Amino acid sequence: FPVTIHFGTGDFTIEFWVYSQATNTNPTFYRRFLTTGPDSDNSVQLGHIVTTTGVVVYYTSTSTITGTRIITNRWAHIALVRKGTIVSLYVDGVLDGTATDSNNKSNQTLSIANYNNTDDGRMQGYMQDLKVYKGLAKYTFDFTPPTQSYLT
Repeated sequence: FPVTIHFGTGDFTIEFWVYSQATNTNPTFYRRFLTTGPDSDNSVQLGHIVTTTGVVVYYTSTSTITGTRIITNRWAHIALVRKGTIVSLYVDGVLDGTATDSNNKSNQTLSIANYNNTDDGRMQGYMQDLKVYKGLAKYTFDFTPPTQSYLT
């Protein structure tokens, strides 16, 4: 069943573990881990641009963070945090980029490992331990990611 996200203009945190097996090296080919709608101001787009460096990207039509950490073919912990108007992307607990985004993130349907129900942009790999926090900027500086599943 669809889940509707209503972050509004407040703080939020999205975190998960991912094992990306994407192989396309076209730098414009964006494999989504999760989205809350189309590429627009009020959506959250979090995924992977598959290049030789395999970076994680946060994207809306007005804000972009392009990370630098290699994540292909290994487990990586990803955290996206908005505190006030600053959005921070953490990869394996290390700050990997920031952007300014004060847009209202409401009435959007959460989609995991998919984009517009097509193969275009669909994630290749595995995800686990997805956590979404509304009203909480859980990480505001580098941290040590959890070493075991949240369920253990």
